Amino acid sequence: MNQAALSRPLQRLLAGLPEADREAVAALITQVQHALADHTPPAEIAAHLSARMPLPPAVTGVLIEALAHLAHPDMPAVLQIAFGDSSDKARQKALKKALHHLKTQGVAIAPEFTRPTGAAIVRPMAGTSAAKAYMSRIEGNGSRLLAIHLPGAGQSFNLLVALANDVEGLLDAYAVPMNNREVKIYLEQVKADIPGDLAVVDPAFALGVLEESFQIDPDQGEAAILYRQVRPLLHSRLGSQDWPDIQSFLPPLLDATPPQEELTQLILEDDFFNWTPSPTEIEPWVEKLAQAKDSPLHLTPEQQEARMKDIIQSACQALYPPEERRRLSRRLLHMTYYLDQTGRPHLARLAQAAGMDVARERSPLEPESPFLISLFLLPIQLAARMAAEKESEGTQPQGRIITEF
Repeated sequence: MNQAALSRPLQRLLAGLPEADREAVAALITQVQHALADHTPPAEIAAHLSARMPLPPAVTGVLIEALAHLAHPDMPAVLQIAFGDSSDKARQKALKKALHHLKTQGVAIAPEFTRPTGAAIVRPMAGTSAAKAYMSRIEGNGSRLLAIHLPGAGQSFNLLVALANDVEGLLDAYAVPMNNREVKIYLEQVKADIPGDLAVVDPAFALGVLEESFQIDPDQGEAAILYRQVRPLLHSRLGSQDWPDIQSFLPPLLDATPPQEELTQLILEDDFFNWTPSPTEIEPWVEKLAQAKDSPLHLTPEQQEARMKDIIQSACQALYPPEERRRLSRRLLHMTYYLDQTGRPHLARLAQAAGMDVARERSPLEPESPFLISLFLLPIQLAARMAAEKESEGTQPQGRIITEF
């Protein structure tokens, strides 16, 4: 940081600080100067300052005094939002002195900024409890819609909507200023337009999901660029680390091994139907199953069943390697939260059991995950059913179809 770029009064003010603190304060002052010049809303500038706290009390006092040298109409609001909610007497004294200095430079000070009080001079920004967040179901490709509502005046946005993908990162995002009524109407329209439901979720959890998607590719795409811009305010309102783990939102699981037919029923639900592998992915394995079924070898029914099971097990291992299983497990547990929040506890427990089971390490001789087997077999079974219907109608089905397992 080139401290020579600061005015001489500011240089003299910072001269008594240790070198590291002097650099930090000088950098913050320059950043605030640029933000004011760019007409950045006071709340966002204050959020940027708050994200870099706490500084030592003496350094914070110097920072407040230094910021008062920036004679800008928005500076009183920046100071109040960033530092006005502290009950620390030294900070309040520094704030009062800073406001007086701004006034002597011709900056208008709102009356509520100067009323005497032992706590905050003005009402601080709304806290985490005022924020709300919403999440759609997770699609088979790992995408979900997330919306975070931050009520409050003086912000560049109140509603952030993003399409987050756990493989590709943030695919789309936009942030808009809206009042509470407008947000309610907008979210009702979103709920009507998207597949599935829009679940109310913990705001810090939603932010954690956004952060993970953002970190996949933080330097590419318009969505990542926008998110980087709104990130300071999100962190100021919801925290900047230690986002809650999904397990903290889930109840203890009493039945960790539900029957496979129940897991198959879970996959038949609309919320999971597009999780199955594509026809291209399963085509080689359908061929192997057909060859095993039509084998000229004289096998007993038990031997043929064992052979088919081996092929299914090999297919699951090929389609779902360890990294994909961890990703699938995470999706299932997040969907558990979604299902609980949308009033479907039975399906939630099935998803929770499947999520924990998919992530479990298995020995080579241990049976495959029932959920993965169901994912693999469902499209084959549906194709067989369609083939049987066409055959009954006198239409010749295309391709190899397995009708029995």
